[in-house]
Amino acid sequence: FKSFGVYLVLVIANCVIIAVPLLMASNNYNYFETFMLSLGAGGGFLLALYLMSSVSERVELAKVPPSFKGLPIAFIVAGQFAMAFLGFSGLQLF
Repeated sequence: FKSFGVYLVLVIANCVIIAVPLLMASNNYNYFETFMLSLGAGGGFLLALYLMSSVSERVELAKVPPSFKGLPIAFIVAGQFAMAFLGFSGLQLF
C-alpha cells in the first residue's frame, strides 16, 4: 500500500475523469446538465480527498491500537465517510 500511495490518488482521479463522460453520454444530458454534473463530480471528489487527508493526519497523531494501524483504520474511516455521504443519496435540490 505504501509503495502505491503516491500513484493511488492518480489512479482514482483517472477513474473519476473517465466515468463522468461515460455517464453523460449514456444519459443524453444537455450542456447545462453536463456542466453541473462535471462541476459536482469535481467538487465532490475534491471534498472527499480533503476530508480523507485531514482525517488521516489526525489518525497519525492519535493513539490507534497496533492491530488497526495503517490500512485497517483507513478502511474504517472510508466506511464511515461512505455511510455519511449515503445520507445525501435521496436528496433532491430542484
